[in-house]
Amino acid sequence: MNQSDFIDWRKKWRKNPVIALFTSLRLTIVLLGFSVALVFFGTLDQVNIGINKAQKDYFESFFVAWQYPQEWPLGTKMVMVTHPESDLAKDTEEISIEDERLEDFRFLGFWDNTFHRQIKSVLDDSDGALEPDPNLRFHSLKELKETLANDNYKNGYAAILPDSTMEKPPPPESGKDKTGGPELAVIQIDGQPPFTLRGIFVPLPGGYLLGGLLLANLLVSAAFRYQLSARYAGIWITHGGLALMLISELVTDLTERESIMVINEGESVNYSKDFHLDEFVLIDESDPAKDHVLSIPIDLLEPDSDNPTDSPTLDLAQTDQRFPFMLVVRDFYKNTDFRSPVEGEKSFDVRKSNNSKVKIVPIRQQETFRADEMNFRSAVVELRAKDAPEKVLGEWLASSFFDIAEYRPQRFEHNEKSYRIEIRRKRYYYDFYVQLLDFRFLRYPGTDRPKDFSSDVQINAPGELTRKTRIYMNHPLSLEGNTFFQAGFDSVTEKQTRLQVVYNPGSILPYLGLSLVGLGLTVQFLYHLFTFASRRRKASS
Repeated sequence: MNQSDFIDWRKKWRKNPVIALFTSLRLTIVLLGFSVALVFFGTLDQVNIGINKAQKDYFESFFVAWQYPQEWPLGTKMVMVTHPESDLAKDTEEISIEDERLEDFRFLGFWDNTFHRQIKSVLDDSDGALEPDPNLRFHSLKELKETLANDNYKNGYAAILPDSTMEKPPPPESGKDKTGGPELAVIQIDGQPPFTLRGIFVPLPGGYLLGGLLLANLLVSAAFRYQLSARYAGIWITHGGLALMLISELVTDLTERESIMVINEGESVNYSKDFHLDEFVLIDESDPAKDHVLSIPIDLLEPDSDNPTDSPTLDLAQTDQRFPFMLVVRDFYKNTDFRSPVEGEKSFDVRKSNNSKVKIVPIRQQETFRADEMNFRSAVVELRAKDAPEKVLGEWLASSFFDIAEYRPQRFEHNEKSYRIEIRRKRYYYDFYVQLLDFRFLRYPGTDRPKDFSSDVQINAPGELTRKTRIYMNHPLSLEGNTFFQAGFDSVTEKQTRLQVVYNPGSILPYLGLSLVGLGLTVQFLYHLFTFASRRRKASS
């Protein structure tokens, strides 16, 4: 194909509606506008759902809808909730927060309350007279409602809740509302806005969709707008650099992982723990030389959203023949709190580090996405022998909270083998060991403020010579595609280091893309400069 044929081919296909759309500068402007909107609304939502969930929902998706936050003004309306047969509810549909009848009321509240600020603002309007009862705390909305429905709390007790928690009750014959708790009397609070804006949502294209469309727009525009000639060499290089930068974001998103390696002085470690992901592990401890570990992504234990009552059942032998069990998940908690059981309540036995036994009850908590909070995922699991599915070996509670609370993992024996059950942070194992030789911590003179801290480590890899190095601020260690940063330490003992481990195979791509953009702009500028100078010489001669 000669140059003229190529030009004719381009002119012919540029009339195609799809090609015309993707070569349009208007499409570029629209996509960039949506990108700015995505960043804007994603940043707004980051305050409410945390940076990690905002990144996943807005930039690692094809579509997303921003919703008006309930925490904002006009985002929600607070109502008073009492026993359905209380004296106050019989003839009261709306009440002032300063009503004299509320002077002797005791207000119930949550231990962890998503709407704490809104409730506090309502209570502050009463000059502090309506404080929640300090002796009554609840782990869930259902538990609070069940308490209010008890005849012992018929008069003189109430709760201030968002009106959204009282919406959409099922048929009256069920006697239940959408939270699973009993139906209660709802009294409007005088002065509350008559409407809310929480139903407003803004649909947006997600980061994956915008990135893909921008990449297509960039490449198609270059192919159909600019000829393959020296005149447009700089533009081609610049477009290639921009395309590479877009591709690098996708590569980083799909391949990058961050984890932490915790090492005490004198210890050697060959794994790091993920910051967010958990795993369910079954460990065969019968081999005195080493443990055999079966790891299952925690998501596989979660019930199907379409059938939440179905218990997931996993055949562990299909993954590893050394574990001849059927795993049945009886209950799963995305986030958990724990308390002591009341009389007659089902509980689970766990052992502390001193081997003393305690009984605990898991309490379902709302999943958190705040950067300074953790989700403690838990599961009630049942194991059955593979060769005898009707034989139940036992039921155990496992939780990622156990490690922090210094509870021992659950253990059992089968066919003269000892096994351990855990839910823990996902581990990444390496072909080398990092040994902490010495941890140094320096303070500013006369203060406790850290001035500098560093780790002297020794790298032990099979078949290689050991080597020593120091990891400190802005001086990480690069090893087998992983970068080890000095991230923290144990402030109590000052004998433990915490190294952040970053694995990013595409880390070089943004630099290459940026270099190509710079090179392309330079080439294009020099081409026009030399062309202009050549014309000036011809004109003067």
